[in-house]
Amino acid sequence: MVAPAGESLKSGIVRPVFRFPRMPPGGTRARGGGDTVQISRTEEHGLRLVMRLAAHGGQLTVGELSEAENLPEPTVAKVLLGLRRA
Repeated sequence: MVAPAGESLKSGIVRPVFRFPRMPPGGTRARGGGDTVQISRTEEHGLRLVMRLAAHGGQLTVGELSEAENLPEPTVAKVLLGLRRA
């Protein structure tokens, strides 16, 4: 079982909470600069899953990742397959 973001583990380490700005409806990207980077929802899921795996320091199942990130299992499986092929 994986501790949800923001909750303490047995070791006393608190899992970081990862938050990314969501892409606006329609996928419109902001123009004109600033330091804001817009990413797609799939890219956001990929980043969250990779960071979750790195923070865990070991292997997690699709079900564990799905539960920890509050994402449907098919979505997690699809994103991980894309990352594996990359």
